[in-house]
Amino acid sequence: MKRPTAHRWLVLGSLSLVAACSASGSADVGISGPFGVDAGVRRDGVVIDTGRRVDVGREVDTGRPASNDSGAATPGDDSGTANPSKDGGTVNPGCGAREMCGNGLDDDCNGMVDENCPCVPGMTQRCFPGDPALAGRGVCVYGTSTCEGTGEFGTWSECAGAGAPRAVECGMGMDFRCNGMVDEGCECAVGATRACYTGPAGTETRGSCRAGAQTCTAIMGGSGWGPCTGEILPGARDLCDGVDRDCNGTANDGCTCAIGANRLCYTGPAGTPGVGICRTGTQPCVRGADGVSTVWGACINETRPAAAEICANGLDDNCNGMIDEGCPPPATTCPTGLPRCGTVCCPAGEACAANICVGNGQLRFTLTWDVMGDLDLHVVPPCGTEVYYGRLSACGGTLDRDSCPALRATDSSDRCNGPENIFWPGTPASGTYLVCANPYQMNSGSTARWTINVYRGAMLIRTFTGTRNGSANYVPCSRSAASFVGAITI
Repeated sequence: MKRPTAHRWLVLGSLSLVAACSASGSADVGISGPFGVDAGVRRDGVVIDTGRRVDVGREVDTGRPASNDSGAATPGDDSGTANPSKDGGTVNPGCGAREMCGNGLDDDCNGMVDENCPCVPGMTQRCFPGDPALAGRGVCVYGTSTCEGTGEFGTWSECAGAGAPRAVECGMGMDFRCNGMVDEGCECAVGATRACYTGPAGTETRGSCRAGAQTCTAIMGGSGWGPCTGEILPGARDLCDGVDRDCNGTANDGCTCAIGANRLCYTGPAGTPGVGICRTGTQPCVRGADGVSTVWGACINETRPAAAEICANGLDDNCNGMIDEGCPPPATTCPTGLPRCGTVCCPAGEACAANICVGNGQLRFTLTWDVMGDLDLHVVPPCGTEVYYGRLSACGGTLDRDSCPALRATDSSDRCNGPENIFWPGTPASGTYLVCANPYQMNSGSTARWTINVYRGAMLIRTFTGTRNGSANYVPCSRSAASFVGAITI
């Protein structure tokens, strides 16, 4: 009598495995055949229903809503964190009560994929441990697991290479929380900067006011703009220094004058400034008693009329338009070879310039001007070393007269309009001499008309003229300097 043959089937995805059944006709394991028979486990001819149905060539029916295109189940909240259940507990929205074999997902959210599910050794499948609702979203990419074993059936290895939610890195343009939101919680890209200003509208570019900068920094849950640094906001009031510190468009509000300013002044009798030795002075702007406001200070460096004429100096000391009135007549001649200078005779080796005796020799540069001020004569001889008030002698030349330094008369004969004199007593070097007239300090608003005469011995060989105003302090003499007036080659 022919005995019936039983078969056992194992369906894994679309793969059916067939094994010969025992001679008794009873099967140890029974899994659905190729046409979708209910899957279960047979024990002595009894089928135990597993509650699942496996169809060859079709997806496993998980009993949950259909997955999206990426293979992930429909997500819960945006963060992927647990939601409260009806009975007061918490479950992840994609988690089920038990593991479902063959889908590569961690259905019960215990960190393992398809645990205790049979497989054919050597097979691989995509997998994702953790909440199935996050699988395939953002950085939560699928990994791979391999069926391991040496017998007829094996077990799935741990899922390797799968992604998981992590802290957001702002500016990367990625969904780090696997909830469908890119750069969640990010206001800006970490490290980015932008201009900022917290002052009143309309003041940002006025006066001293300036914008600052903000830097984007990482904060809990994302990123945000940091504090505004480096900005300059309006001050309570102007400080009378020529700067609009309250940023209202007008500098020196409430100030009589600006610190550093000067103006012409004269306290002598009317009609006498500019006559004889009389000259105007300057008033500096200074702080008031409160330390903030400003007032005009005392008139300095003015020259007022002398009480009486000083005889034999050739000057109008009392500023009445007459020289040496009431004085005995001066000598009419000087010794042979000595130049007459006003009412005096210059010593041997000197010449007369603006009623002042100055050094003379084989080469001489003499500067004079017409108003009170401190103009400086600079000469650079062929050796390249500059001769001026800071280096009185170089390369055979000497500065012997520095008129009115910093608007202070050198002596009683200095009227603060020259002369300044540089001379070579011996034979000067052949070559080119650079000449400069620098306005070290001038009375505010005044312009000096100046003249530089160049002599070889007693012969005038060159004259430079021009005007100067303002204050330039020390400026080295060169062809590119604003004070350069010309060059002469001997």
